[in-house]
Amino acid sequence: MDATQAPNAIHPRVDELFRMLHDANAPAIGVRTDGRVALWNPRMEEMTGFETARVLGRPLADFVYGVQHKREIMATIEACIADKRPELELRIPLRNTKGRNTQVLTNMTPLLAEDGTCVGVYGVGQDVTEWAIQEKQYAAVIMQANAPIIELDKEGNITVWNSKTASMTGYASVDM
Repeated sequence: MDATQAPNAIHPRVDELFRMLHDANAPAIGVRTDGRVALWNPRMEEMTGFETARVLGRPLADFVYGVQHKREIMATIEACIADKRPELELRIPLRNTKGRNTQVLTNMTPLLAEDGTCVGVYGVGQDVTEWAIQEKQYAAVIMQANAPIIELDKEGNITVWNSKTASMTGYASVDM
C-alpha cells in the first residue's frame, strides 16, 4: 500500500478492517509490499514501547532483533505476498524500548486489492514473550536432567534426546 494512497482506494472495506485491527485487544500489525509498517495497533505499542507514529512507514526489519531473524521474517513475509497465501504461526522477535526482546506469534494474511493484487499483509497475534522464556528454561532443565528423557512429536520423530539418554545408549542427540 502506497503511504499516500487512501485505504479505500485499495478496497472499499480495507479502512473498516484496519479500524477493527487497530481496536483489537491483541497485537496487530500490517506490512506493505515494500516491507514498511502500515498498521501498528496500541497493543503493539504496549509490547514494544514504540509509538505508532514512530513505526508507521518504517521497515518492519528495523524493529526485528537479530540479523538472521530479520532475513527470515522478511523472506517469509515476501513469500506470503508473492504466493498470496497466509503464513501460519509466524513468530516475530521484536526489539523494545526497554532493552528487552518481545515475541509475537501471528498468522500473516495477504491483503488483496479489488483487482486481486496483493498490497500487503496483516496479522493479529499474541504476546508469547514469557512463553518463549519458559520454553528455553524447560529445554535447559530437560537437557541437564539426571534421568533419561526422550520426547517424540506426532509423527514419532525424536525431538528431545537429553544428555542422560545419550550417556546410557551411547548415541549422541545429533545422531538421533
